[in-house]
Amino acid sequence: MNPVIEAAVPSRFNAIVVGSFSAIGIGLFGFLLLHYHLAVYGLVVFLAVPFVAGFVAKRLAGAGSNAFIAVMISIVIGLGVLVATGAEGWVCVLMAFPLLFLGIISGMALASWSSRRNYTSSNNAGLMVAIPLLIIGSGWLEKSVAPQYRLEVISTSIVLPETPEKLFDMLKGVDVVNAPRPFLMRIGLPVPTSCRLERGSVGAGRTCYFDHGYIKEEVVEWTPPTLMKMRVVENHVPGRHWLGFKDAIYTFTPNPDGTTTVIRTTSITTALYPAIYWRPLERMGVETEHRYIFDDLSRRLQRKQP
Repeated sequence: MNPVIEAAVPSRFNAIVVGSFSAIGIGLFGFLLLHYHLAVYGLVVFLAVPFVAGFVAKRLAGAGSNAFIAVMISIVIGLGVLVATGAEGWVCVLMAFPLLFLGIISGMALASWSSRRNYTSSNNAGLMVAIPLLIIGSGWLEKSVAPQYRLEVISTSIVLPETPEKLFDMLKGVDVVNAPRPFLMRIGLPVPTSCRLERGSVGAGRTCYFDHGYIKEEVVEWTPPTLMKMRVVENHVPGRHWLGFKDAIYTFTPNPDGTTTVIRTTSITTALYPAIYWRPLERMGVETEHRYIFDDLSRRLQRKQP
């Protein structure tokens, strides 16, 4: 082999390794800030950290395809570690990915621009020292001004050919929830499996089980056959530490044609920012859970019909 080529191959390999693992380190550093409550799930973690990771990967990996390869390696390994350790699920990763990718690409673009402005490699050492300080400072600043949680109220409705009395009875407790699983549930969204009600009165306990974990509720309003409202008192569904459940409400409204409109309302608390990005995705996740319950209810109704 040509000696020049032999020298270039290790050099390129080393550049890719240094670039990719530096980016991985920056990404995991951002996650540690969340773990130790030094930052919030906001712009710093979802945009600034990947921006810096992309910038560093480009600066250290060099020109050509090196930086692209380094970034792809860092994305696969970094996100893979979070999923494999149970720190985050596939649903969370997929929802966050557009923001992360935007930050990475923007950082790489800035690195390309700076290289054309005679930004030399001698600055890299100082940059690697400054980066953690900048991230920590930005995380602290955002945490000091961002609200701790957002409250989101999400409702989903369905019209069914049955009386409110019958539907109320079918939803107050469910032995087995079984319906075709939508895409989000197939990749990690919690799947409801059953609900157990102690008794039909205010103060009663109601436990809803999922494929992993369970949620305990307390009945706070009980007006058959028009309203049941539960307050969530314990959440034992693993992961999603940024998400909380406040209450769950079913309302039943009879229609003139003999059908009934059932509305399921869930109030959640969420620590994800910016809201303009996360709100539609949070709504999609909660509505998927609602639709799954309604699909099971529809299937049970069909089985009871002659």
